[in-house]
Amino acid sequence: MEQFAAGKVLRGRYRLDRVLGRGAMGHVWEGTDVDLERPVAVKTVASDLLALPDWRPTALARFEREAKATARLHHANITTVYDAAVTENVCCRGAASATAVRNPWHRRPNSSVRALRMR
Repeated sequence: MEQFAAGKVLRGRYRLDRVLGRGAMGHVWEGTDVDLERPVAVKTVASDLLALPDWRPTALARFEREAKATARLHHANITTVYDAAVTENVCCRGAASATAVRNPWHRRPNSSVRALRMR
């Protein structure tokens, strides 16, 4: 199974720089799109989940479903999915700028928040 570590380049494009967060399914990394020279957030599925034969198909299907659903969303408060890949050894998704993921308050508030502030 693929081991993720700082400095590793996934799919020949996304360099992992540091972990921004961890969850039950994997990690979100601050990274760099080396082709476009821009910061990105990259979500990876935990290697130990992929190594479990009984859990692997479920983890891959969930990751793919989440990537497709998120890619359909377009809003200032949601990170944009630029790329997603599920291969034999790697599950990764390149998202919007790492700054937006690291500090969501840098994003614009949605209209309902602005409306509440105006009261």
